Amino acid sequence: MNLPDTDPNDEASPEAPPEASPEAPPPTEHVEPEYSRKAWLQAALVTSISAAVITYAFRFASAGPAKMLPPIGIAYLVLAVGAWRFASARADLREQFAPRRLDLTLGALVAGVLYVLANLVPMVVLQGRPQEGWLWRLYLQLGDRSELAPPYVGVAVLALAALEEIVWRGWVMRALRVAHGARTALVATTLLYALAHIGTMLTLRDTDAGLNPLVVIAAVAGGFVWGTMALRFERLGPSIFAHAIFSWAVALFPMWKRL
Repeated sequence: MNLPDTDPNDEASPEAPPEASPEAPPPTEHVEPEYSRKAWLQAALVTSISAAVITYAFRFASAGPAKMLPPIGIAYLVLAVGAWRFASARADLREQFAPRRLDLTLGALVAGVLYVLANLVPMVVLQGRPQEGWLWRLYLQLGDRSELAPPYVGVAVLALAALEEIVWRGWVMRALRVAHGARTALVATTLLYALAHIGTMLTLRDTDAGLNPLVVIAAVAGGFVWGTMALRFERLGPSIFAHAIFSWAVALFPMWKRL
């Protein structure tokens, strides 16, 4: 019987362990710099239209929900068409707007925290100072509480807040995110959202306290929180509920009662 030729001095050498691969870098967000011009044009369009309508609606001649809410609602309803077209073009319409089970709970919790913090302003900052007039002027613009009580006014406030989220966080912020990434988009959208409310400093000014910054401050704080929520959850449900419930609470449970 023939045996295969083997060398007894040959030893099977163990396989060398695979060379350790360097740790993979964390994934980076995909951005499209070439989209920058289009994104900023869209942001400028939304900001300019919103600023014009909000300034008009917050004039003393437009005081009360019956005069204030319709022009803002119509403007945002038209702008929401642009948000819908943007989401459709990015092929994530369902992902952005499909509701999830905890959206209402998350939104209510954040809205509650914002409302508590907002109530600290009249108690800690404004009380006993000429700047109290800023808050009085704001609620004078919103109208008598009896005008805000009917259910249809609450529904209108909720719907308007939802439209604002769809336009600002669902369109402007996401367009800027495509071009520049999440962090830049969040900061830029927050500042543009505040800029859209800058006219209220003049229209809500108080004779003794001067220009009224309350709505602009609320836009900065709220815009940052709602934008962060939209980025964190990658959908609009939580931020829509947070914005809507906060706006409803501010309108229906006046902060001036804390003075």
